Amino acid sequence: MAVFFPAQPQFSVLLALSLFFKPAPLYAGEPLELLKSAAERVIAVLKDPRLKAVEQKKERVEQLKAIINPIFDYDEVARRTLAGHWRRRTMVEQEEFTKLFRAFLEKIYSDRIGLYEGERVVFGRETVDQEYAEVESRLINSMLTPPLEAGTAKWGFQRGRSIPFGQGRG
Repeated sequence: MAVFFPAQPQFSVLLALSLFFKPAPLYAGEPLELLKSAAERVIAVLKDPRLKAVEQKKERVEQLKAIINPIFDYDEVARRTLAGHWRRRTMVEQEEFTKLFRAFLEKIYSDRIGLYEGERVVFGRETVDQEYAEVESRLINSMLTPPLEAGTAKWGFQRGRSIPFGQGRG
């Protein structure tokens, strides 16, 4: 499973809106409903006029991190990023890589939150199989005529944490 970090600014918002899950056993409907709820909360932060000013960026980022960080599995994404190299690293090296990788992701995406232009997330199929689940999502830029699908993403859920499966053009 590859993780792609897209260059298109619209995908930054898709990532921010799609990386959610709560720790709990998985039941049909829970991952999808949780993603919808989290997306609404993230969009509310992105649309909040009080937080759009440049001097409010830090507060805006902190509010987004408060939604995303507790439920995004940085450890698993870091492990998958290094793939086979992960096992050859010491525990100290793994911890350091995960810490740096998390800081890298937070920096990259926090620098792009100002690019939000009213995109909305449309959720597709949810598949739940015991402790694993998958939710499909699409990012739609409604500001364009006709509306443009900016891309798609699949997010898996394992051990109560979200794991990106990858992203691609719509």
